[in-house]
Amino acid sequence: MNDDLFDAFEDKKKLAKRRDTKSDRFYEQFTVDFQMYFGIPYRRQTGDFVQLARLLGAAPEISAEYWVRAVRNFLRSQMGKYTLADLCTRIEVFHKGRLDRYGKPFNSLHEGNAAALTDWMEKE
Repeated sequence: MNDDLFDAFEDKKKLAKRRDTKSDRFYEQFTVDFQMYFGIPYRRQTGDFVQLARLLGAAPEISAEYWVRAVRNFLRSQMGKYTLADLCTRIEVFHKGRLDRYGKPFNSLHEGNAAALTDWMEKE
């Protein structure tokens, strides 16, 4: 009987090791940050893991630091919907910075589109 318990434990250890992949760690980081920003758990969407697999297949060199920066900029962007699939398809954009409500890069020095308004007002 003890051998059966030992075998079951070993199988679980192997399964746990196999599950600890880069995509799992990236997904976990996304869900933790999502809950931190919005106060609710992330609900998986259709296509999340497909896009994450495509991203990591096309760019396996993406580091954890690169990912964290992109995730946080993504979640700080002013968007109507936040999905892991969307982040994965536009990761380069979000690694550079967050977007304003019009989908334009947000420049913290000029408050995004507010800079254009300020320039316009100064010309009047």
